[in-house]
Amino acid sequence: MTRPTAIMAYSMTDKMEWTLIFAAEFGRRFGLTLKQAFNYLSRFGGIKFVDEHYDYCHTQSFQSMVSDMAEYCHRKGGALI
Repeated sequence: MTRPTAIMAYSMTDKMEWTLIFAAEFGRRFGLTLKQAFNYLSRFGGIKFVDEHYDYCHTQSFQSMVSDMAEYCHRKGGALI
């Protein structure tokens, strides 16, 4: 008999707060305002990635996630790297 896997539930508030802090850190790294960073991340799939993989993303350092996300968005057509 197999045991059901535990599914972690995160509050929308936690996800939104983490995503905003992440966008601010991303912007700081690339000299963007929060709005510019959020728009860039939205345009090149970063926000969607964070939403779908929050359980992984929020366990990583912001520095690591900014680097990884810059590379991810670059592969999707973004110019920042």
